[in-house]
Amino acid sequence: MNARSGMLRLFVAAYPPVERAEALARFAAGSGVLGPGDRPVRPEQVHLTLVFLGSVRGRDVRNVGESIARSVSGVEAFMLKPERLVLLPQRGHPRVLAVETDAPAGLLEVQRRLATRLARPKGDRAPERFLPHLTLARFDQQAARPDLRSEALPVLDAATAEAFEVREVRLMSSVLSAVGGGGGGGARHECVMAVPLG
Repeated sequence: MNARSGMLRLFVAAYPPVERAEALARFAAGSGVLGPGDRPVRPEQVHLTLVFLGSVRGRDVRNVGESIARSVSGVEAFMLKPERLVLLPQRGHPRVLAVETDAPAGLLEVQRRLATRLARPKGDRAPERFLPHLTLARFDQQAARPDLRSEALPVLDAATAEAFEVREVRLMSSVLSAVGGGGGGGARHECVMAVPLG
């Protein structure tokens, strides 16, 4: 929390089991895609963002939690399957290496409800299409990578592409920090609350 303003930078996410995140991180590290200046995401921070809330007043967190609980009400735990490595954004200079997942009905329903209840309007901009993915690394933006194309990325092996169960969603606080060793993209994520599915 920002002590001066009482603000939290929040997002809602689903997390894979840490052993699955570690397997994905190993695959990314051995893929030959990452260069010396690229920053792998630490396995414990690998997640699928459902909705990004931005700055929220500390006193409003309870209401946010209640909205999340209503959004997941009646939705059972679901399986999520990693499908392929992708570069994001899909157009322009890639900023991240991610693994795209499938889009089971439970995931789409929870994301739709969360976006309806919590996402903030962005003026006249059309809402971005939800692309379920887990970010694995952030690219060094100073390094030219003209050879980097999604169609040239390696195919996930059977173990890495194994589906995992999502049993809860988490309200997370992102605390920005200086980018340093160990990756993580310059932010530390802390769980504010976990809300079980079903």
